[in-house]
Amino acid sequence: MEKVLVTRTEQELNDLKQSWKNDPCWDIEDTEGFEAHYSELVSFRIAAIQAWQDEWKQKCLSKASEAGIPGNFKFGQYLVRQEQNLDRLWLKVAKLHEHDEID
Repeated sequence: MEKVLVTRTEQELNDLKQSWKNDPCWDIEDTEGFEAHYSELVSFRIAAIQAWQDEWKQKCLSKASEAGIPGNFKFGQYLVRQEQNLDRLWLKVAKLHEHDEID
């Protein structure tokens, strides 16, 4: 039996793309019911991943420049990750502190 390809509305495509961007844990182009939009969704996924990579690279290079070592991506990446680790630790400390105040 031949599968019928259904063309989705622009709103349905935008909703799918937004959902994927919020949690890109699957290959968006393989989403059931969106087979008619395969090429568009592949292009969208590739472009989104490239944009995220470019954003990450710029963030790391900017952080390296702030530290006085412009152009050193690896060092900038290290600094960004350390800041992320510290942010996570501060959140844990704040949650523990909230818990202590309740008791």
